[in-house]
Amino acid sequence: MFRTLTIVSVAIVVVMVLLARALARDAGSKERARAGRFPLLERLAAVVFWLSLLMLAGTGFIGATLRGCPLSGYLTLIHAACGAMLAVSFAGMAVFRAEDYKFTTDQKEQRYSIVQKTCFWLIAVGVLISVFGSVSSMFRVLGTDWQILAVSIHKYCALTVLLAGIVYAGMPRRILG
Repeated sequence: MFRTLTIVSVAIVVVMVLLARALARDAGSKERARAGRFPLLERLAAVVFWLSLLMLAGTGFIGATLRGCPLSGYLTLIHAACGAMLAVSFAGMAVFRAEDYKFTTDQKEQRYSIVQKTCFWLIAVGVLISVFGSVSSMFRVLGTDWQILAVSIHKYCALTVLLAGIVYAGMPRRILG
């Protein structure tokens, strides 16, 4: 069931993003460059986040979805290391960019679309829950039944983070005049 859900949802989201990009290109949307207080650190956090998300998708979803078996061996080690990098880098992104992604009614202040803002906060919640699911399995916090539930929640939150990341990266930024 999860394999089918993953394959179908990723395919649908990729097609939707490609259509949105094609429509935005036809409309002649312009993207404004972002300037923050610490542009080098912001870019470093963003690059590490996207690279670790790609590695997590590669080790987690491709391994578990296409092969149909749980992670083991070196894939588990790579997955856990990339998960830690994702958590730290997204924490940096949240610190640097949370102000830009707040929901406001003032149209002049908005740099990102409502879709990108929603995706950013979905990623934030999904990363927090996924980290809890991973860390709780490393300690004797939960019993066996609760650990199985935590792993299941981890899978679905990770799928949500991946889908929100695809939508976020693919959607054009808000048109600023």
